[in-house]
Amino acid sequence: MDFTGSSYKGAIQNGWMEGQAEYTFPTETKYEGEMKEGMFHGKGVLHFPNGSKHEATWENGKAIQVRSYIFFHFPRVVIIADTFGFIC
Repeated sequence: MDFTGSSYKGAIQNGWMEGQAEYTFPTETKYEGEMKEGMFHGKGVLHFPNGSKHEATWENGKAIQVRSYIFFHFPRVVIIADTFGFIC
């Protein structure tokens, strides 16, 4: 992954990132969750450098069922949107 600036912690099967993994993009955005054939697949969370996070069930690299999205953090407040778009 040296050529992309990304890092990966997890198993490799048949040349693909596979199973439970941690993938960090050059932008410092990090995915923690399940992978299949090199794509986000299963339950996983994207963590963004600003503190936001996106929890979802993924299929072939796309979020198909969003569990929650935490937009950002204030010192004592967390703003969350659930699967229906309600802010908690």
